[in-house]
Amino acid sequence: MRAKSKRVSRRKRRQQPSPPREFDSTNDSDLGRALWAFDESSEAPSRDNSVPPLLKLHIQHDVSPHQINPDYFPPWRRWVIPASAEPSPPAPIPSFSDPRYETFLAVRCNTYLREAPNGIALNCRMLLEKLLSSQHNNSISPQEGEAALHRFFNDRFCITVQQVANKNKEKLFLDIGCLLVPPVERTYIPVDTPSYRTVARLTESVMDSWSSMIPLVPGTVPPRPDYAVGFRREAFTRFQLANLSRFLGSFPAGDQSIFLATYYMCFPFLVCHVAGPDETLDTADRRGAAAAAVSMRAVTELYSLLGMTRLIDRRILAWSVSFDYSTVRVYAHYPVMREGFDPRYHRKLVLSMVYTAAGGDGDEDEERGEERFRRTYWFIKAVYEEWSQKQYERIAWALDRIGVATVPEEGGSDVL
Repeated sequence: MRAKSKRVSRRKRRQQPSPPREFDSTNDSDLGRALWAFDESSEAPSRDNSVPPLLKLHIQHDVSPHQINPDYFPPWRRWVIPASAEPSPPAPIPSFSDPRYETFLAVRCNTYLREAPNGIALNCRMLLEKLLSSQHNNSISPQEGEAALHRFFNDRFCITVQQVANKNKEKLFLDIGCLLVPPVERTYIPVDTPSYRTVARLTESVMDSWSSMIPLVPGTVPPRPDYAVGFRREAFTRFQLANLSRFLGSFPAGDQSIFLATYYMCFPFLVCHVAGPDETLDTADRRGAAAAAVSMRAVTELYSLLGMTRLIDRRILAWSVSFDYSTVRVYAHYPVMREGFDPRYHRKLVLSMVYTAAGGDGDEDEERGEERFRRTYWFIKAVYEEWSQKQYERIAWALDRIGVATVPEEGGSDVL
């Protein structure tokens, strides 16, 4: 009888519901199921046993405990930062010229200045080979290229290189930049071609700060590329802009968003940085990697809202160009999306050459020297005409599927 009564008491205890326990922020299992979403006035939670009142707690069983860090929350989780919000204190970070900045990008921004183990996706490899082999020799007009190319590949080649030597970066960008990276708003494309409508969606910025975009790390200075290309607001339909409007905030008031670089450019994808006489080319590469990470974040977060991040895994989402007085480098940037983790941003070196290497005597050597320099020009122009169309379709597809249910309640935009 005594053994039977013990079995009955154990059965009763198993049938009784376990008493509720408080959320423990120091418990990894609790943190692994917690996905925090900020309100506009929320702050980072402290390590106590109570849930902060300004935080919303959503339970997700497929989130890794390493994704949640109660001491640091990326600022883009807030989607929109109003201009009236208290600015973040300046963050102590190394300068771009410091090699430790690469470690800072890896630790705080998940940005790595190397290729991923698996590299880019197969379809992107095929597209990259197509872009590298594109030679748009028949699409250039005499008004656009004859004077510029004459200045470099006839008798003025060595003279022009000597003129920009040891000058400031503005002089280098003015004389060399337009020959390496064609200005998207002044690139000649025939009106009766499909590429004309594609390039018409794009806009450019010259040495303009991305003050409308939330930085990757609070308290850091926003990117300020020497040249950048992105999409106009007019490139998207009013339905797409209406779905996106609550993420943009009010740019006349100075709000910051994760999708706007400037008040006239959204979803930037190409950045160009010039290394002046007191900088190295590696410094320009680090600037380009930081700006490209901010650009890719806009697309990765857009697909995260839909839960379709696998569609952009290891796809090229941004480009960066860096050059100095003799060398030019072109990088392709892509995210690696992992289930339950924040995206990791990597880059791939596409082109690297000494553009000042002129050809020798003879027509054959001279043509090889000219082709060596013009390769970057034709490649970037192919990015405008071919790759940007795929990027636009990728963004428009996601904007068409963002409903009101996926839009957070905080923020809002009164201007499309």
